[in-house]
Amino acid sequence: MSTVFGIDSGLFISEAGLGITAVAALVGIWIDRDPDRPLRYSVWLTVLVVLATGVGVFQTYQDYLSGEKLQGDIARVLQKVDKIAHEGTADVPVLNEVLKNEVAAQARNNPDVMAAIAQRVADEGGDPQAVLTTYLPDNEVKAFATDGRLTTAPLDAKIANLDGRTESPIRHPSTFGTGEALLRTPTKKGQTRTEKNP
Repeated sequence: MSTVFGIDSGLFISEAGLGITAVAALVGIWIDRDPDRPLRYSVWLTVLVVLATGVGVFQTYQDYLSGEKLQGDIARVLQKVDKIAHEGTADVPVLNEVLKNEVAAQARNNPDVMAAIAQRVADEGGDPQAVLTTYLPDNEVKAFATDGRLTTAPLDAKIANLDGRTESPIRHPSTFGTGEALLRTPTKKGQTRTEKNP
């Protein structure tokens, strides 16, 4: 995420635009003021411009916070669904396909969500790159890594897993498309095989 003076660049540009507009309006009020008219007119116009700018700045900041919260919510939902899809006992191709399409859409339109997903995966002791590689081409994942969005180091699984486990969860391979749902059954060495749901 790019910043200007420690502030998100998009928010900074929006707020700066409001400030510049307000200054231009105030300069226009006082330069073009008719000296034959009462001073109070210009004073009240100045007060109204300042108040309107304050409301605009506050609304812009609230919209920014709402957007940040929405990004966090999207990342949380995608990460949880991915966890269910790849650590559960069922392989559901339709669900995997929907998840793949949504992750691809977010990667194109909202890269910050990818960074949030990577952070959540890392916080739970997983490998963000392995998760994103499931849904995105290798070159896109490498681009995210180059941009520094996947630099979150996985925490120790003993610390990350809050449900008492002391080892990282097994990430099962999954199928995509419109095929039948399959049950995963454990085999030797932590591997799994799939079979049709009776």
